[in-house]
Amino acid sequence: MNEFNETPKPISSPLPARRALVVQFRPAMSDGSVAFQGRVEHIASGRAEYFSDEQELRNVFTNLLSHD
Repeated sequence: MNEFNETPKPISSPLPARRALVVQFRPAMSDGSVAFQGRVEHIASGRAEYFSDEQELRNVFTNLLSHD
């Protein structure tokens, strides 16, 4: 129940689970700077790819989602 004592209505999601991704970023560097590096995993297939900058991250999204 919410603060108004109403039963919450189910949310219908227009976002299909088969297009879900997890993005994992590497921790900050020892000097405190942030490295834009990590990996992306496609939840439905388990496929994963690594990226080392913003453009590669965009390419990984495109690549992983083009196979669903």
